Amino acid sequence: MIYSKKHTVYVLALAAASLLGCGQESVVHTGAVLSFETNAAYVAVQDSPTGAWQMQLRDNPPERLASKSIVLRDPAKRYGLVFVCPGVDDTSAGGFATVKPNLATAFFSTADELPSVTLVCRERISGSTSGKLVGSIKLDAKSEKFGQEYVDISIGDSISLRAVEAYATEVAAGSYDVLAMKGALNDADEIIPNAFFAGSASSVAQVPGAADIRFTDQFGAATLVDPGGAQQTTATIAGLESLEPGETWIARVGFVGQNKGYLLLKESREPTLDFVRVPANLISRDSGGNVVKTRTRFIGDRQAHELSVRVADAAGIERRAYYRFFADKSTIAAGLPAKVVSQPTVQLNSDATRTIVRAMWSGYADPIAGSGVLYRLEVSGDAVPKAVAATATPPPTRPLTWTSYLTRGWNGADNFDYTLPDLSKAVGWDRNWDLKANQSIAWVQHSYASHSKAGLVVDYLENKKAVDGLDFAVVHQKDVAAPGP
Repeated sequence: MIYSKKHTVYVLALAAASLLGCGQESVVHTGAVLSFETNAAYVAVQDSPTGAWQMQLRDNPPERLASKSIVLRDPAKRYGLVFVCPGVDDTSAGGFATVKPNLATAFFSTADELPSVTLVCRERISGSTSGKLVGSIKLDAKSEKFGQEYVDISIGDSISLRAVEAYATEVAAGSYDVLAMKGALNDADEIIPNAFFAGSASSVAQVPGAADIRFTDQFGAATLVDPGGAQQTTATIAGLESLEPGETWIARVGFVGQNKGYLLLKESREPTLDFVRVPANLISRDSGGNVVKTRTRFIGDRQAHELSVRVADAAGIERRAYYRFFADKSTIAAGLPAKVVSQPTVQLNSDATRTIVRAMWSGYADPIAGSGVLYRLEVSGDAVPKAVAATATPPPTRPLTWTSYLTRGWNGADNFDYTLPDLSKAVGWDRNWDLKANQSIAWVQHSYASHSKAGLVVDYLENKKAVDGLDFAVVHQKDVAAPGP
């Protein structure tokens, strides 16, 4: 908490007045406030880049979503925030043990760029999710293929499938968007939609086989659309001349739901693509078959269409991409993102226990998306082994991944020189969350340019929250680093 001299005198006077029975008044602090929400097992915060790491949360169970607010004392409002999601081992139905990695995620930002952080540890518990699309698939003489309609279904951001009458798949336990579009197939096996469905926050039980997600009869809560009408959008892609030999590109349009949902609407390798967008309002039909608009918003806060242009190298690995988010537009433009100028440098050293990772890279900018606002570094290796008695069986080697988000405001310059933090002196820290000494590590570095604040980009990357108007370009670089001499 930061006080001016005048503020300090006021507090002393208030304390004296309270002793005299004159009542109490509230005191407003002048420091910046950082808040977080998480089900991580451990959280620590660093107030300023040189402050000591202080534990904020310990032994938090994964089913509990804890929240906390912290007053920062750093004049520049800079902070570090580390979350740990310990790997919970699993055994498959066939009896095979799976050693899951520990995941540590760090945020280095200012309260102006990223005032609140939501990080959810997603433990992937598989189960069968099945349900008949009651009444929503029927024979239709107008359909172009096989005389029937099809449905593309998305459950969360990772499950996508096509169904004719029923579906069955495996998803992680949790709460998801269930998104779908129904229509006829064209000659390219794409659905030309005539209706959309959105079921936000559908729950999938943790007990395998217990989940059953069903759609309403006849897409009763769906949005009916006219494929050739006012809901069509034309997207144009510029900058194709910047492709290097061996590079390929693809444009994709999808709908990002409110709760980790993504429904692919169209993909193309043509510079112009047309697609039917999800309408901005729920639309239904009355008993006479007339289209009736309701007051309920179909596209709300933190959900939008996503137009992406992705560039892959000769091996098919994505190297850069541009993303643009929008709600309701009849025309939309995008382009190929700029390439990076230089490769990051990653150096490894070790102390008695851990590998010390130092990374240096240059700032990134894109002519469409703007200047670099956010950078992400992922390093993966083996964790420091758990200490056991000399007579005990050594535990299996546990993988460990550190993901670090760093903002331009926290760094104060375009060029970064970053060392993975040392939390060994923080209360409650487990050395099993550090990379063990004298090993090689794999690393991936991502640079993001955007006209928006870094916090909006982070919220999309971590929580799939999209807002109308957000856009960013990203480049990915990866390699393996070996210990120094």
